[in-house]
Amino acid sequence: MPDLSDKIRAETDAYRNRAMTLLEGQKTMVLAVNMGNAPWVAPVYYVYVRPGIYFFSSPRSFHIQALQTCGQSAGAIYADSDQWQDIGGLQMSGTVEEIRAPVKKLNITSHYLAKFPFARRMLSVEMKKIPSLSRNVGLYVFRPLQVYCLDNQLGFGRRVPIAL
Repeated sequence: MPDLSDKIRAETDAYRNRAMTLLEGQKTMVLAVNMGNAPWVAPVYYVYVRPGIYFFSSPRSFHIQALQTCGQSAGAIYADSDQWQDIGGLQMSGTVEEIRAPVKKLNITSHYLAKFPFARRMLSVEMKKIPSLSRNVGLYVFRPLQVYCLDNQLGFGRRVPIAL
């Protein structure tokens, strides 16, 4: 007969598997920041390359400007659903940093373009400017410090902390 620790481990593994499926299968993360004393959210296309969630953005955008004063943010990744029972996703808090190292930029950009081939046109001009990329586009990483996986199929509002 399985003991309680086996049951907890199995549940945690199930949530972690769900989280990885979401990370790899979804395209958009909602990034939340504090703009002055007001919340602000921005949807960003992302690619997950362990251990971070990478995205391109304008250095002049509201969310990046807000992160200049406070690198802390929150993020959410979820799949659309038509019924509350199907709501599931990731709720995260963490930090955001700009990626400046040329080799890292090239590596992450190749992963990003594999997931989003349509971005090649947007980045093609910018790629010629690596290592600086440009003043118009920056590469950023959201590093989750806390991650919760939510799955209403296991109960309304049911979520568990997980490690990516």
